[in-house]
Amino acid sequence: IFNADSAARAIDENSADEVGQEMIKTLKDESGIARMNAAGVLGRMGPEAMASIPALIYSLENDTYPLTQESAAMALGRIGPNSMEAFTALNRALSSEKPYIRAVAVEALGEMGPGAKAAVPALTGMLNIKEERIWQKAMKALGNIGPDSQTAVPALFKAFKEDINTEAAQGAADLLLVPHAQDYYIAAGAISKIAPVSPEHEEILAILIRNLSGSNVRVQAAAAATIAEMGASAKPAVPA
Repeated sequence: IFNADSAARAIDENSADEVGQEMIKTLKDESGIARMNAAGVLGRMGPEAMASIPALIYSLENDTYPLTQESAAMALGRIGPNSMEAFTALNRALSSEKPYIRAVAVEALGEMGPGAKAAVPALTGMLNIKEERIWQKAMKALGNIGPDSQTAVPALFKAFKEDINTEAAQGAADLLLVPHAQDYYIAAGAISKIAPVSPEHEEILAILIRNLSGSNVRVQAAAAATIAEMGASAKPAVPA
């Protein structure tokens, strides 16, 4: 059975066009695992695999193996940041009746970065969808799109405030040991990419700085991790 390791070797040993054509053929293989791996390899090839976009769209929309559909969606995001065809397919997938398809479409649009800016309204609306962790994937996608997601900042800030206040009220639940799973951590990171100079960003930093000096070790650790996630835009929070 074809696998990702053998494909990786093939990429090293052959031209991208040859490998791409072979992977397109493998997308029709009887094995769902082989189809999934083929889509994954095409995604790793990035823009060099542009010719595979129609086949990947077909896999996303018609394959009977969910993992192949997910792999195809992610490949489209990685291959086609400048492809209207790939963007249109992923944007269409946001309306799928299957939650896992909607979730991976959100994530794949995030892979497109600024190329997915036309999806900002739809992604912002998905901040309220509490299934398949779609709301968190939407936060990350909006952050990856960057400044073109400016209209989403109020909703992201609302999510930050609500989540960090909930954790404070609960006395720092165990989830604070893994802040990267928290809404406030993800929302803060997104806002730092979208609007590093904004009132919302300043207020987030003020809240995190207060938490750094609190008495609860878990809250302190979560604040430090969130500041680190915000990167250079959080420099004012770092002691001189």
